[in-house]
Amino acid sequence: MAESPTLKYIETGHKSNQCRFFKMQVFTYHNAYTNSELVEENFDESAIVLSNKNSSYLDIANYLETHITEKV
Repeated sequence: MAESPTLKYIETGHKSNQCRFFKMQVFTYHNAYTNSELVEENFDESAIVLSNKNSSYLDIANYLETHITEKV
């Protein structure tokens, strides 16, 4: 997981999207239940999440404001 907020510099008005925080967790199984549990415990409800179209990510939209999927 990586947090990438948009930062705006007051002096210049320049916007920057840089990863600020990373978090990793090792799963024994990669499935919808473990992914949903991880999102529910670690993400704010107003978060916007980008992921691939893996079927194990479908349920995480129930815990977030926006879940965007794209084919990789």
